[in-house]
Amino acid sequence: MEKIGESVKILKVAVTGSVASGKSTVCRFFKQHGAYTIDADAVVHNLISSDTECIQKITQLLGNQVLVQGQIRRDIVASMVFNDSSRLQKLQQILHPKVFAKIEQEYENVKGQTDLFVAEVPLLFESGFDQFFDYTVVVEAPRDICLERAHAKGMNEKEYDQRMSKRLSLDVMKEKADFIIHNQGTLESVEKQVKTIINKFRS
Repeated sequence: MEKIGESVKILKVAVTGSVASGKSTVCRFFKQHGAYTIDADAVVHNLISSDTECIQKITQLLGNQVLVQGQIRRDIVASMVFNDSSRLQKLQQILHPKVFAKIEQEYENVKGQTDLFVAEVPLLFESGFDQFFDYTVVVEAPRDICLERAHAKGMNEKEYDQRMSKRLSLDVMKEKADFIIHNQGTLESVEKQVKTIINKFRS
């Protein structure tokens, strides 16, 4: 836990969970209640669209077919790596250090501006990056609800299951988590759970 001066503490909190479980919704409520938030997926998107070193390494790994009009297409990358564990691991070795460095940089940048720093990190436990945070929050929802949300984002059931196969099981995530948010009811219910967690941090 960091201290600014003698009194202000900035807690570092990570939000993770299954694919399409509602992590972004939870982070949105954290933000509404005063937290600074950052999304690891958004960092990845920025890296593969603007980081020359990243683009070059990904192209070397997967070939020029991932480039469309000079831009890396995430859907093509996904189709090439989620059935190939070796490629996926090599891609993560390219991206993860840069993603985590950016999150740490953002944390340093907002010191003194907030008491709560919240990062949405899908592969939190799988990457070992949970060690950077003071607390971890796992968002859970029934598979049918997650699958429905995934469909709404253009992901079919096979793609959903492929992504989930690369993740820790929800039971293992929940064992590792400090807090669990149940996202199977109303948005009001989710916000209430977020507020309960925040109140514990700030009490």
